[in-house]
Amino acid sequence: MTADQERDLERLLDKVHQNTDFDFRGYRKTSLKRRIGTRLRATKVDSYRDYVAVLDADPTEYQRLLRSLTIKVTEFFRDAEAFKVLEE
Repeated sequence: MTADQERDLERLLDKVHQNTDFDFRGYRKTSLKRRIGTRLRATKVDSYRDYVAVLDADPTEYQRLLRSLTIKVTEFFRDAEAFKVLEE
């Protein structure tokens, strides 16, 4: 990743924090890049800078991004099979 791409990623994360109060800036960059990459492909853009424009044009995209970035931990706790494996 180039220095410009790193800067654009940081700007994107700052924007997300400002507009959602979720702060992903301390998350592992590899995970963020992979999960944000999913939204880039879904919105048919090639860069973090272009994705910021998508967020500006469509504020509902923030919710889609947040669903991609957050992990639904409660699903694990409702999975009886997971607990059975741990028990064994």
